[in-house]
Amino acid sequence: MSPKYVRTLCEQRGVEVNRNKALHSIFGEYVKRLRDAGHLESLMTERILKSSISVLEAFSDVRNNKSLAHDNPILNYEESLLIFNHVASSIRFIKSIEAKTKHATTPKTITAPGDDLPF
Repeated sequence: MSPKYVRTLCEQRGVEVNRNKALHSIFGEYVKRLRDAGHLESLMTERILKSSISVLEAFSDVRNNKSLAHDNPILNYEESLLIFNHVASSIRFIKSIEAKTKHATTPKTITAPGDDLPF
């Protein structure tokens, strides 16, 4: 997950984003918004999300220096799998929360009976 993606998520939740604020601070506010809106049910989920930002920030280093993204020595399979699964799991969870909450807040179109008739 890129810093730009995190900032976009935060902006969509009304978190003030600027270059002077650290990414973990912005993401912490994002998690707080999710909690305050009732989208997180457990304290454990909140803790996992708050700790995930440091993992997501460190992911850039692994991607840039230990992967095929650049000409580098490759990280071993087991560690690569652990890192990838952890990051992917966090992203999947965030995307599911965002999809669920956008769906819930999207106004439903109400049609009057007979509006679907072609004449």
